[in-house]
Amino acid sequence: MAAALEEGDVVEKTEGDYRFRGVVVSVFRKWDEASNSLSGPQRVVVQNENGILHIFNPSQLTHPG
Repeated sequence: MAAALEEGDVVEKTEGDYRFRGVVVSVFRKWDEASNSLSGPQRVVVQNENGILHIFNPSQLTHPG
């Protein structure tokens, strides 16, 4: 994804076996054991219209349009 994702962004996952559309509710980095810090890969939590939360890799998401 070219643009940075922020809380409140509407996004969708369109590739793969299923589709998922919702609003970004959190952007965070995973814990990295090697450096003992939050410097691991970035992850994005998206909530859909049914209240389901799903964690994605940012590269899986696009802004609809």
